[in-house]
Amino acid sequence: GLSCPIRKKNKMPLILPARAPGPLIAHRGASASAPENTIVAYQLAADSGFPWIEVDTQITRDGHPVMMHDFTIDRTTTGKGHVCNLTLAELQAFDANTRFPEFGPQKVPTLEETIDCVLKNDLGLVLEIKPIWGSDIEHAWAVAKVVEARWPRENDKLVISSFSSSCLIEMHRLLPWACLALAAEVVPSDPAAYMKMLGISAFHFNYGFALTQGFDGLLETGAHVAVATVNDPQTARTLLDKGVHGVMTDRVDLFGG
Repeated sequence: GLSCPIRKKNKMPLILPARAPGPLIAHRGASASAPENTIVAYQLAADSGFPWIEVDTQITRDGHPVMMHDFTIDRTTTGKGHVCNLTLAELQAFDANTRFPEFGPQKVPTLEETIDCVLKNDLGLVLEIKPIWGSDIEHAWAVAKVVEARWPRENDKLVISSFSSSCLIEMHRLLPWACLALAAEVVPSDPAAYMKMLGISAFHFNYGFALTQGFDGLLETGAHVAVATVNDPQTARTLLDKGVHGVMTDRVDLFGG
């Protein structure tokens, strides 16, 4: 297996498997075919042969990391309101499946439930921390506590990502053994500066900018490079041919299922 990079002066080993089907990461689980960021979406990705899933965390009012992309629950559940204003019990009373009746009612999963599902299916986990602005450091504390308690240290198939620099800095302090990724829109022009400041060894960014800006400079640092969110097979192949290591996709059938 590929181990979490121990920072060397020059090149860092890759974090995710760089061979098929390793490059495909199920974005929010199999989110084109199942309710995003739910256990059934993660299980469908695993059953479809995906080696990795990408998930998002928010924090409840009583401090529990839960799987939710948006700051509010309005888009993906039958409830309304900000995650940070709801307790875990209040949040889990709503149905997290509003689009796929075949799966029946679903709860918003906790990070503990998600990690258990990942480990049971031997998946890799890209864990994105999406703090509502102003809770970045506290969000890192809550996630780090669960990861420290639940994730086996010898299992190197974990990448923690965030758009938030303060979140990543704190996560690097709390979990120095964990692989960290900066989530971005554009391709950073001086990736080494970000790597040094944040303790990261990977970059995840928008595939459109990857195609227009290029990312050779990123690859030269030895960082791991993944792009989101690619639902067109030709685009995915083009990016993989250009050297990206990971492609996040909503589609379990991206390359024919």
